[in-house]
Amino acid sequence: MKYTTTLKSSIITALGLSLIVSSAIAKKPHKRKHFKNNEGKNGAIKEERILDKKDTHGDQREPGKDKRQKNIHIYHKHSFKRIKALLKSGKITEEQGSIFKTTHTDITRQITNAKADGNISKAEKNHIRADLNQLNDNLTRIAGEAEKGEERTPLLNKRQHKLEEAVEAGIRSGRLSTLEANGIKRKLARLAKLEDKLKKDAKVSQREREKLFKEISEIKRDIKKELRD
Repeated sequence: MKYTTTLKSSIITALGLSLIVSSAIAKKPHKRKHFKNNEGKNGAIKEERILDKKDTHGDQREPGKDKRQKNIHIYHKHSFKRIKALLKSGKITEEQGSIFKTTHTDITRQITNAKADGNISKAEKNHIRADLNQLNDNLTRIAGEAEKGEERTPLLNKRQHKLEEAVEAGIRSGRLSTLEANGIKRKLARLAKLEDKLKKDAKVSQREREKLFKEISEIKRDIKKELRD
């Protein structure tokens, strides 16, 4: 009798555990589906954070980017290097570069005059910094206009490049047939065309960005599916 009771208890426990596991498994697709629905939005938010950081201070390793140093002398030197870097990259014209260099020379003259008595006062430093800030604001604006939206989707461009590499790797390994690869390449080409269309006004809205990331997520799933077959 005691053995029968123990057996019944074991069966009930096993059934209970089975129901818990089944319930957990059943919930997984719902979570995955929820994530898919948010892929476009998540990608758009992440990219806008990257752009916000880039627009505010720029990549510290990238020539011609805005670096507002605390030390006024380092900031002054960097500003001139920035003018040269933007000229070299073609983001400002020779005429614009000449105007910016003249402005920088005026600031150099201010620093020289301020140092004449052996010390730059706090008020003089603030005035020089304000002029350097204005110079760099103008450089950022002109350089940004020159980009014409080309660099306004950095995260999307990175993901596109990765997918293109995945297709080429799939072809080389034989996991993707020519027909499958061409189908994916056509989708990537349509995405690039849509991207160019949305960039025509040199600005991409959050809704447009979400649309692009949703499209690239669909292509990514297609590639994974084809590679599994």
